[in-house]
Amino acid sequence: MTLSADTAFPSTVRPEEAAARKADYPMADVILNRWSPRAYSDRPVTDEELFTVLEAARWAPSSSNEQPWRFDRQKARETLRTPDGIELHAVIALGHPGTPDLLPEELREREKPNTRRPLQASLLPVPLG
Repeated sequence: MTLSADTAFPSTVRPEEAAARKADYPMADVILNRWSPRAYSDRPVTDEELFTVLEAARWAPSSSNEQPWRFDRQKARETLRTPDGIELHAVIALGHPGTPDLLPEELREREKPNTRRPLQASLLPVPLG
């Protein structure tokens, strides 16, 4: 099954987020508008949504094409009490955005749309000659 980014990841960008996300150069909306929420709703993630994300991860580049990753899809893995012999290299939270009002006060401000510094501010000067 082949899906376009627009089909697999329908736009759910709110106007205030779109206004804050302006790239200096053309780039894919799915990257420009990605969001790391702190507030999650109670709406469950479907297997199709989970497998769509894991499929994207499975196709990510790896050193020497070794593809060393393995996915543990248990819900928070008993609150991250991992079995002996299992070393976690990356942990992600996957869910649907929730209401920031439910967050502690100190996190609510961080839930607001943000921007990035200009690309030029990220480039290191390279001496010529």
